[in-house]
Amino acid sequence: MLNVSTASPAAGTEVRGLCRLPPSHSAKFQLQIRIGHRVLEPWGPSPLPFSLTAREEDHGEELSCEAQILAKSKLPKKTVAIRLSVTAEPRMDDSSCPPSQNWTEGQDETLRCWARGNPLPHMKCAKNGEPFPAGVPHPVTRTHAGTYLCEATNPLGTAVRTVTIFVHYHDPDLLLLVVLPLVVVAALVAGGVGYGIYYRKKKIRQYRLQQRQRQLQMEPPRPPGSSEETAALNGSALETHP
Repeated sequence: MLNVSTASPAAGTEVRGLCRLPPSHSAKFQLQIRIGHRVLEPWGPSPLPFSLTAREEDHGEELSCEAQILAKSKLPKKTVAIRLSVTAEPRMDDSSCPPSQNWTEGQDETLRCWARGNPLPHMKCAKNGEPFPAGVPHPVTRTHAGTYLCEATNPLGTAVRTVTIFVHYHDPDLLLLVVLPLVVVAALVAGGVGYGIYYRKKKIRQYRLQQRQRQLQMEPPRPPGSSEETAALNGSALETHP
């Protein structure tokens, strides 16, 4: 016979029990207590008391008492068992709900946050009061950066955790966007200035040519035999004589 203080303990609480044989049992019988595959109390005489601090991992495990005549171990052993239902309040840690997560703009990302507990906690997350479900992929923009509040609740309590999301994004080279227009404007200004100087010089040359042409038109014609012609002829005559 197996008696326990409770088959539905809360995680972290103590479960006490006793396994015993009927009063007329043979002294050759020994008892052993197991929780799952783990030996809780080794072989000993009846009655055999035990205690167990319930863990969340013990949920669904069988707490059993085995009876057997060890000297004749080939004989079948008798077992009675009770299945434990361990309740646990919601619990989150860095592995189940990382406090900081890195996302990349343009990709599908998931808010990673879940809670342990029994019954299974209900999870809800929000950013600035707006619901944002965890565990669901979302196409990321830089507006997703910020702090999210996640709450896990079951009948035993509530666990709260904050998660900070960092969104990585790649902007075009702002320096290039600023410098390139300036270079283009400078080139246009320099070209305009150069063309202006060239155009002014060209106009000046044209003006001077026109002035010279007017001066030549206004000069009186030279008479034949003028001093310049005489000098030229004399010069030519002198060149013909040795």
